[in-house]
Order: sequence, then structure tokens, then C-alpha cells
Amino acid sequence: MSRIMTPRTIARTLGVVAIANVLFVVLLLLAPHDPNRVASRVRTAFATGDLGTVEYLKGDIRRGWHQYNDCSVLQMLSDHDSSRVAQSLAPRMAFLRTDPDGNLSCAALRAIALGGVSQDSMAPFRYARYWHGYMIPVAVALEGMELAALRRLLLIAVYAAIALLAIAAFRSSPYTRRTGLAIAGTAALFWAAPYFAPSLTHGPGDAVLVLALGILILRPAMATDLDTLLPYAAGFGAVVVFFEMLTGQLPIAGAWLAALVLALARDESRPGALDARLRSVAALGAFAIGGVITVAVKQALATMFAEPQAGAVFVRKLGAYAGMPAPRNGIPGVFLPYIELLRHMFVLAGWNYLAGEVLAAALALALLWAVARGWRQRRTIQGRDVLFLVGLTLIPAVWVLILPNHTFQHTSFMVRMMVVPISLAVAALVWPSNGQATAARQERA
Repeated sequence: MSRIMTPRTIARTLGVVAIANVLFVVLLLLAPHDPNRVASRVRTAFATGDLGTVEYLKGDIRRGWHQYNDCSVLQMLSDHDSSRVAQSLAPRMAFLRTDPDGNLSCAALRAIALGGVSQDSMAPFRYARYWHGYMIPVAVALEGMELAALRRLLLIAVYAAIALLAIAAFRSSPYTRRTGLAIAGTAALFWAAPYFAPSLTHGPGDAVLVLALGILILRPAMATDLDTLLPYAAGFGAVVVFFEMLTGQLPIAGAWLAALVLALARDESRPGALDARLRSVAALGAFAIGGVITVAVKQALATMFAEPQAGAVFVRKLGAYAGMPAPRNGIPGVFLPYIELLRHMFVLAGWNYLAGEVLAAALALALLWAVARGWRQRRTIQGRDVLFLVGLTLIPAVWVLILPNHTFQHTSFMVRMMVVPISLAVAALVWPSNGQATAARQERA
């Protein structure tokens, strides 16, 4: 452990997280804030059909699935808040007090944008649980384009980031090439990007997540230097939290980071270096530390400078999300989120139910095959690596154990976490064998 967490490494890691959080606050304060312009974009979007009052749109590439989040972001950006600090740290939004259809966010946005709604009919509150970092690129983009163009731009950005990751991986050494291409290919095919990338909350975070992994591949020596790797991983965790709205990006980013660090460490192995699997675990730990600190800093800042009840509301909501669903039809609540994730695999298969069942079955077979392969070779480094990758596929399962109610309530988008076992099962199956690894090292030499 002393070889991993030296005072120098700890100082650099915490320093990167601190700088990142300061930068987040500065960016939020400096981001464009033009409620009238945003309101105009919103009215245009309602007029053209790019916004509506239906908050979840199945299989809609033009507008994306998560209209609820989009309407929430647009509400916060169009609010006339007298305090710029409060608007940055705890932006306001509102629900209609009477909404028989339950379409709270988009119906409220439409009522506000088109006028004719009284303050008494609204239930305002400050939304301080997240950093809402996605509001920055959205605010900047809406200065010069309509919502429809922004959604197309987000879709392009996500696929461009995936393409960069694939190109970087293709040009890398064997372990990184196979792992990176497994991740990039799975992201392109089974991350449901066409339906979530156009979202104002999913798109920016997805693009940044994949781009950060591509940068790691382009700097392979980083994996051999813990003084660089751990600060990068912690900063990565902070950035993901900044763009996260509890939509599954954290477990995805953590798992993919750990897998790529393992691959890079194998490709860049040096005599006397720390074991590759230990480096991977250390990077995952630093990622988690960066994320947790960033969450805590946000709540502290919001409580001190914007909304005194922000911390209490956060803890209360977190407790609700961490609760266990009530049993249904004799099935214990602990199993319900996992069952729902499997039932929603169709989301990752183009909203086709049969294709979703086939995908779930193929995933189960791939995982069994990967376990068998690793177990047969368990006395070799490659075999233990394969089993380690299989272990990383359980990160979404652990996430569900931490926040079972949240996953159960929001399976429609949390199912995107299943891209982790899909991609890492593929990586485990194509992980270079002893002979392939030796040949690759001789070729590099």
C-alpha cells in the first residue's frame, strides 16, 4: 500500500480534485445566463414539436427518451433568479401543483414558457442535489442555435468521442487494442446512444466520459506512473460527477477506467512495476474518492451559499434511493432491480423486445464462457486477468445494491449500465493468451 499511496501521490490526487471543484464553480458562475433567450428557444421548440408534454419518448431519435430531464434543465436555465450564486449552485425549477397526467416537468415548462400561469399554481424549489454541469454547454449552445440543432450536435459529439476511442485503441498495443475496441464497439451498438445522446443531461456527460478514456489510451505511459494515474483517475471521477444526474455514468466510467488501466498496464509493463491488477484497483479507488469528494463539496457549497436545506434534502433523497423496494408477487425486494434491468434490455437493442431477450441470453453465455476461460487458465497471469475483468462486470450489480430503489424506479435509463458487462465480457473473451502476449512483446522489442 505504501507503494501506491505515497504522500506525494495523495497530495497530487487531492490537489487535482480541489482544483477541479474550484474550476467547476468558476465555470458555473461564468456560464451564459440569458433566461429570455432560453425561453424563446423553448417556445420555438414547443411550436416545432421538438418539445412536448410527454416526458418519456420510446425509440425517439429526434428528441431522445429523457424529456423529463430536458425540460428540467430548460426550466432552470430560463429562470429569472436574482442571485447568480444561487442560480449556479441551486437553480430553481417548479412543478404544477395540479397535473392529472403526472407530466410534471414538461407541463410546467410549457406553462411557464407560454405564459398564463399564476405563481400560486406552481410549486417552486431549488434543485441542489447535483452540480448540473451539463447546463454549461447547453447554455452556451442555446446562445447560437435552437434546441433541435443542439440535440443533433450532442448526438454527433457522443459518436465522435466513441470514434476517437476506437481509433486510439486500434493504434495501441494488443491488450489496450482489444479492450478499447470492445468498449468502443459496445458503446456504439448497445449503449442506446441514439435515444440518450440527444438528451441535455445524458449527451454532455457521455461525450466527456468516452473522451477522457480516449485521452488515457493516447497517454499509455500514464498507467505506469501512479503519481500521474491516480490524480487523473480522481479528476475523472470529479468530472463525471459534475456532469452526472444519477443516470448511470458513474459505474460505467469506473468499470471502463479500471479495465483500460489493466490493459494499459499490461502493454506498458516494466520490471519491478506494481502489479497491473493492483494499479487498476488503485485507479478505481481514486476515481471513487474524487467522485465522493466532489459530491460532498457541492452539497456544502449549496448549503452555505444558496439553499440552507440543500444538505438535508440530499441526505433524505439519498436515503430514499438507498432503500429496498417492497416485495412484489412473492419476490424479495432485493431481487427486483436486477429483474427489471434484465426486462429492460430491449432499450439497448433498439427498443426491440425480442432482440433484448436475445441480447440478455448472449450476455449470460458470454459471461459463462469468460469465467470458464479464466478458470481454466487461473494459474497464468492471463487467466487471472480474465477473471479480474469478469469481476469488473459486477460493478453495476454493486451499484444496484447501494441504490436499489433508485435503480428500480429508473430502470428505463439505468439499464444503460448493462453496457459494462457486455463490453467487459467481450474484452475477457478476446484478452490475449500467453502466446499472443509473448509474441506482441517480442514484436515491440
